Amino acid sequence: MQKSREGLLRHLLHSAVRSLLPNAGGDHLDAAKSVCGQRRLSSSHNQRAWTYDELWGMLFRLVSCLNTRFFFLVDALDECDPQDLHRELAEEMTKISSLPNVKLCVSCRPWIPFVLEFPSDRTTYLDRLTYRDMELYIGRRLAATGGGNELCSEFRYQPRTERTTSF
Repeated sequence: MQKSREGLLRHLLHSAVRSLLPNAGGDHLDAAKSVCGQRRLSSSHNQRAWTYDELWGMLFRLVSCLNTRFFFLVDALDECDPQDLHRELAEEMTKISSLPNVKLCVSCRPWIPFVLEFPSDRTTYLDRLTYRDMELYIGRRLAATGGGNELCSEFRYQPRTERTTSF
């Protein structure tokens, strides 16, 4: 469940509801009960797990109906299964980030579904930011071994495949 789209939505929904509990004033608590409790009203749904569409609908309704701000960190979006639905997942993340009270920071590999969906002007390649630190660290480690300084000169920048996108 941890690496699934459904698991991601369950976690985001849980985080959103949990963040409302300390502020569980009438409006917040009523909204959470309304969004998440609607399913309990139907007896035909009592014995099965929530579907992906139900989870997505609850999350979207919950974060869009409140005047509370939400910030979600999503790591390794590319690892969510099934991988043939990455395009849809990227579209959903973009849709929820378009709400004025929701901010996302997403990390993923620059695979085509994500590159096409996430704007390049909001993308940071972490390895480019830490390149000089990596170069210094490797040089010092090689120097500390008493040999291999000539190997350090062979260290060249090669982009990694991880990236972070924030909306």
